[in-house]
Amino acid sequence: MIIYAVSDEKIAVDDQNYFICVHSGSRSLGKDVAEYYFSAGQKNLKSLSENIPYELTYLTDALVEMYLQDLQIVQDYIDKKICVKVQFPRRMMKL
Repeated sequence: MIIYAVSDEKIAVDDQNYFICVHSGSRSLGKDVAEYYFSAGQKNLKSLSENIPYELTYLTDALVEMYLQDLQIVQDYIDKKICVKVQFPRRMMKL
């Protein structure tokens, strides 16, 4: 049995069972995407003459769709990155 989790990159072996923890290191990417859209949302709201505090920024119209698409791209990237990180130890252990 092989179990995958997101955490520190360590491998623990217990008889026939392997536990592989992978840290994707992609939190910064998600933060950057969120900050980009917060800024774009603020500009959009100001252009609509709405004075909303930055922390309460919300997205409208096309920005919502673009944000959701970009989140999907980020998630796909992280999934692929984790798969690559898991393949190397699996090859080394000949699993």
